[in-house]
Amino acid sequence: MHRLVKVIYIFAFLASFECEDDEKYFSGYTSKHFFFVVHRQKHFSLDHVNVSTIGEGTISDIPSMESLMMYGLHIKKIEPGAFQNLPLLKSLTVMECYISRIDVGVFNNLNITELTIKENNRPLSIAAGAFDNMASLQQIRLDRVQLSTWNPQWFVNTPQLKEIYACYNQLREIPENAFQNVNTDNEMTINFAIGQIRKIHDDAFRGIRKIKLLSLQQT
Repeated sequence: MHRLVKVIYIFAFLASFECEDDEKYFSGYTSKHFFFVVHRQKHFSLDHVNVSTIGEGTISDIPSMESLMMYGLHIKKIEPGAFQNLPLLKSLTVMECYISRIDVGVFNNLNITELTIKENNRPLSIAAGAFDNMASLQQIRLDRVQLSTWNPQWFVNTPQLKEIYACYNQLREIPENAFQNVNTDNEMTINFAIGQIRKIHDDAFRGIRKIKLLSLQQT
């Protein structure tokens, strides 16, 4: 019994120490502060905070950040320049938010390899240049975001992109030259499964020379 109590005490102590070491506070708003939970000093999460806007420079100057997950928030807008000076950031996830539009300047020029926007609680529109000049981006996920339009102008100067997921959306058409800016040397995964696509243009996949996976399974 004494040994069991000792083990429980040690476990509780370690858990408390990890919590104190892992929570880092960043002020970004005049009326409210929020904190990231940091896992192994590299992986940051921000969840269930009642804020409506991630403003310019709100998440910046964190040299150790390799991944960022924001979920369960009341975010309605992410402003251009919200993410700055995050030199090691590779993975960025935004889920279960209320964003209606992604503008140019939110993700452009970030050095991330994976971008995930999913389970958005409002129909999402995305500006033509929103995914341009992302030199390291390899995978993008736009699942369950109530997306209704696919823009062929996306992905200018995004040469490493190999995986595109846009499942469980409201797309009804894959337009002409839908992937015209994708690097033709890349072996592509394109997954538009479980959607509402009813029309695929004859030249929708023009320029795609290598396919690893193509899924157009519909409801």
